[in-house]
Amino acid sequence: MINRSIIKVIRSPATEYILKNFYYDQSIIEYHFDLIERKPNDYLKEILRKYLNNSCQISNLIILRMIIFISQDNLTIQCGLNRNNHLKYRIIAFRILNHPNYFQNQFRSLLNNEQESSEIRIIAFQELSSFLNSSEINNLIETVQSNQLRFYMKSSFKQSSIWLANSGSYQFPFGKMNVIFNENLSSIIPNIIQFQFANNIEIDFYINMV
Repeated sequence: MINRSIIKVIRSPATEYILKNFYYDQSIIEYHFDLIERKPNDYLKEILRKYLNNSCQISNLIILRMIIFISQDNLTIQCGLNRNNHLKYRIIAFRILNHPNYFQNQFRSLLNNEQESSEIRIIAFQELSSFLNSSEINNLIETVQSNQLRFYMKSSFKQSSIWLANSGSYQFPFGKMNVIFNENLSSIIPNIIQFQFANNIEIDFYINMV
């Protein structure tokens, strides 16, 4: 019979060993992260912090997953706000937040920042929509420069279900589908599709058109 306490002692250093010896083998790291992601205890978080830089620069999916393990709140949104990071990683960071309503000020800044990408601003609008009254939404529709954001707010506000190759929300009996196009590219294929089902399950698809 194997002593369970011994198993615990053996398993705990596994993350540090794997990161030290197999950091550049993404498949091994991903497999290990799949095993530990349900219970990232404080010990594991401290190990992961050793491998993160202080600039919140997300260079790959491994770094993003490490950040999410450590914190799905303050650290995650801080890295999502870093505009040097890849758009896809920033979007995932914002979507993975445990309590996005805690960060209304940050999302308001993103929503009103004309230098930000439309995809990020649409996510900011999604998170803020329940806190905005109709007057605020109408004002945004009239003032924003981004056509994609404007179309999205219009269709979301009116609950439109017309597919016009514009960003928008489309209602179905099973829930809602949010579609986001990149306004800098002429394409009939959206680069983000998000399903929000009636049972509160959300599924995102990211299509890289670059």
